[in-house]
Amino acid sequence: MDVSKLRDKIIIEEDQGTINDGYGNTKKNWVQVAAVWAEVRPLRGYEVTIADKKGQEITHNVKIRYRPGLKKETQRVIFKGRILAIEYIINKDERNIELNLQCKEGSYFESFNESRFFKGAGPGENVECCQRESH
Repeated sequence: MDVSKLRDKIIIEEDQGTINDGYGNTKKNWVQVAAVWAEVRPLRGYEVTIADKKGQEITHNVKIRYRPGLKKETQRVIFKGRILAIEYIINKDERNIELNLQCKEGSYFESFNESRFFKGAGPGENVECCQRESH
């Protein structure tokens, strides 16, 4: 692993369930669990198309040093205020040295079979959401 390429600071957040906002609405409670150095590489258009044919649209590859306990089901990456949903976690060569997180960025964040549209998500902030509108 070439650590000199780990020049992007990312935040890993975990969904700690839902909280009541005091007005009868519930929202997800995202809590920062780590801030780590990473190499964030956006994919080019044809790479996104190829990944989409495999069943998931991957828009970013995020390379970090190995850390145990990462969970794609309940965690996400925040990069420069943008939400990246973790779709796949690859332990390169199963050596526990580096992880390649294949992520999806977009307006919609899929989690726990719920489709939600997030408004104004920033690092360490609780995120307000509403149901996705059907087209």
